Amino acid sequence: MSEVEVILRQEAGVKDHESETPPTVGLKAGAFAELGTLILTNKRLIYISKGGGARAAAWALGGVFAAQAIENSVSKAEIDELSSQEGSYFTLLQNITRAEAGKKMGQTFVSVGSVGSMKPVHAYVVGGGTNNQQWAATINQAKAALQFTPTAGFGPQQPQRTSYVRTCQRCGKPDSLGSKFCTSCGAPFEQLQTQATFPSPPPPPPTTPTCPYCKSPIRYIQQYQRWYCDNEKRYV
Repeated sequence: MSEVEVILRQEAGVKDHESETPPTVGLKAGAFAELGTLILTNKRLIYISKGGGARAAAWALGGVFAAQAIENSVSKAEIDELSSQEGSYFTLLQNITRAEAGKKMGQTFVSVGSVGSMKPVHAYVVGGGTNNQQWAATINQAKAALQFTPTAGFGPQQPQRTSYVRTCQRCGKPDSLGSKFCTSCGAPFEQLQTQATFPSPPPPPPTTPTCPYCKSPIRYIQQYQRWYCDNEKRYV
């Protein structure tokens, strides 16, 4: 079974500008702006572009995708197929650094910044610029929820169990099943755990006494039971 993503929000007729804010002319007439469908799932933000003969197939597939939104779920494979078409793309929620609503020329827009993309900044004019606050809030909520959702390999840590492996003292065969007798030679196991012992650290190397005046090595004169410095030519 393919992986399924939950659709949180979607809307058609969205203008996409590759800038932090849309240009003034783009708000009124839609000039210099891509037009398509914006879809938010619990994993990513997807933009499906409309327009141009090369994108007709993608837009038709997008209509099927929009119809499936009634059930609020869609397969990951379908999203990958849609976002791979020309002019379409997606941004993973964990890569979104900010989502905030702005206002320009009386109309609002939502600005989305991200990392790990060749086009990290987009400004979307949604619903004629009337409900962009809701889009920004939903994106931020989905991103916050993702941080508390366990993923594969990152779920709650289970306590680790330490397995005790005994070794038969007669034949050396290991046993981790807790058997009373060795399955190889039949000898009884001793119910004593052999603890690993580590050798003691070596003693520090002996230090040679030095002269307190010139720091040269000194030698001990047994006859006088005193230390003598050959460099200073005196006892120290």
